[in-house]
Amino acid sequence: MRLLNEPIFLGANRKRAAQPTWVMQRPRVSVIDVRQTSMPPTEAISAGCAAIPLCVKALAFGRTRAYPCLSRRVVLAWRVSAFWRWRVCMAVHHAAFEGFSTAAGTYARGRPGYPPEASDWLRNVLNLHAGKTVLEVGAGTGKFLPLLLESGAGVIALEPVDAMSIELTRRFPEVKTLTGTADQIGLPDASVDAVVCAQAFHWFATPEAVAEMRRVLRPGGVLGLIWNGRDTRVPWVAAMAAIIDRHEGDAPRYQTGKWRQVFPAKGFTTLDERHARNLHTGNPDQVIVDRALSTSFIAALPAEQRSEIERQLRMLIKDTAELAGRAEIILPYDTLMAAFRKTGP
Repeated sequence: MRLLNEPIFLGANRKRAAQPTWVMQRPRVSVIDVRQTSMPPTEAISAGCAAIPLCVKALAFGRTRAYPCLSRRVVLAWRVSAFWRWRVCMAVHHAAFEGFSTAAGTYARGRPGYPPEASDWLRNVLNLHAGKTVLEVGAGTGKFLPLLLESGAGVIALEPVDAMSIELTRRFPEVKTLTGTADQIGLPDASVDAVVCAQAFHWFATPEAVAEMRRVLRPGGVLGLIWNGRDTRVPWVAAMAAIIDRHEGDAPRYQTGKWRQVFPAKGFTTLDERHARNLHTGNPDQVIVDRALSTSFIAALPAEQRSEIERQLRMLIKDTAELAGRAEIILPYDTLMAAFRKTGP
């Protein structure tokens, strides 16, 4: 048995391939031999395959005799699956992996959508329409996908965190979803017309990731970056941000602007940058509490700390005249859209 998109796994009585091979879209993962593979620590693999049932985790770590009903082929396939998840876990910032693994549902509920200007940007700047193909890197639960689908372009979603990918697939079963990271996308060269990173690029703003996204772009293709940033000129929004930001640790943030340090980037020229106002309307639990708790580094905190943050947010709502007792509130955002065109072949 071989799992979809997993590397080929050779048994003990088979010769190892002379050269590493790739299976489907997973580049740089070689054929693995049971006899010579050094599996990572149990704790590390567990972090990367939390969704695998306990019995299968045991199989992945070599305790096969307890489950004689499963064949050796199944055991080997699950070992490969665990190994791949460990690789992805190691490539993703710990706050993103841990936080988004536990907060996928809250993320889908608490995050704002995007302003109408974003649709114009996709059509007029990224030139998306029927017959084009767009890749979203770090697609999360699919919050930006409705706008991409609305453009008429063919859509591919890339997401490294299993819990987010599961939520995305549940909401958008028609979208082709890949597991991978920004610096190992696993698509052929020059295979898409645009690459979009919505609320994500700050996690992987490295020369390696930019070069990999350029690799999959066709000549003249466009890299588009978009973020919703809270408008902290509003006092209660600034107070909400202060509650959240004190826990950020070493997590990369859009607000710091450090993502700009990779530009100008080799093989890209700046095409466009614009801003639009975006209003997130809903009940306070959704707009403030769920939004804050869906923040990666908040979701990764121990339960007691998350409870304390929730208490502080509810006190903010109670003590703020614009929020207290209201069934519906508006959280203002400033949406940044930036685009870079691929130059050369």
